[in-house]
Amino acid sequence: MGTKSLLSVLESGSFAGFADASFEISQCLMEVTDFDLWMVTRVIGDDYLVLCCVTSKYEIYNGDVFSWNDSICSRMISTNGPRIVPDILDNVLYSQAPLVGRFPIRAYAGTPILMPDGSLFGMLCGLSRDAQTSDVKLHESSMLLCSKLLSTIVAFELERCQLERLVDKLELETSTTGGDARDYDRSAWKNMLAAEDDRVHRLAQPVSIALVTLLESSSGECTDAILEDAIERAIISIKGIPGIASYVARVGSDQLAIVVCGVYGETAESYARSVQKNLKLSGIYSRTFCKSKRPEQSLVQLFEVMENA
Repeated sequence: MGTKSLLSVLESGSFAGFADASFEISQCLMEVTDFDLWMVTRVIGDDYLVLCCVTSKYEIYNGDVFSWNDSICSRMISTNGPRIVPDILDNVLYSQAPLVGRFPIRAYAGTPILMPDGSLFGMLCGLSRDAQTSDVKLHESSMLLCSKLLSTIVAFELERCQLERLVDKLELETSTTGGDARDYDRSAWKNMLAAEDDRVHRLAQPVSIALVTLLESSSGECTDAILEDAIERAIISIKGIPGIASYVARVGSDQLAIVVCGVYGETAESYARSVQKNLKLSGIYSRTFCKSKRPEQSLVQLFEVMENA
């Protein structure tokens, strides 16, 4: 990308958000290189999600999900390999990536987009059906700058999401008669899920829902006499689990639901075990399971699937 082209993107006004910046950068890279595709992706576990894709020759679309381990990008990151390869046939490791067999790829470019803690958020990635000249490597510094810009926007978006969660949680709690999660009704819970869905969608953030059914013992249902006390103590116990941002809501007479932000896959299963262990330490027996939201699902859909399981 030439300096003038990059400046034209930066001088075009502020970006509306991460999605807008991703499209503008991908579109600009399409115009100033001979690559056939530029995309911004998100890595969540083994899922390699396409957030924004600009292409003229590949059948790859926004929302597509591939296996991260099948991608060239994963091999570049794991081996600290070259960020730009003019001819993929010159790199045995890259050329053997399963996605190369699925799509006609002869040239590759990729730079990482990072989370605030330095972990991998996703990739700025370019593909070409034709081999490129060595001059394509001159774009690497501009690509790194674009990735750094996207990383900065990711950090601001995450901070914005956290502030919005605090506001929404406060509004929901103060709108109930008792001022705590015991008084949430199902309508308020689903409204909260919809608001969280919007936040999750911006950056394809990992999120899970845990469903907790309280039991009197390891094999029996709660009696009415102890139910309210058990609900109150369970909420306190769940909120006390360190390092987890979550909403807790009562969705049934003996049932709690938890939105667990930033938790996915095996970590979600581990979280469910932690909840059950903490509750047991508080003298509360429960059945707890946790499922992660798939990219094609809404949180409301995930919750309904879990309720009917």
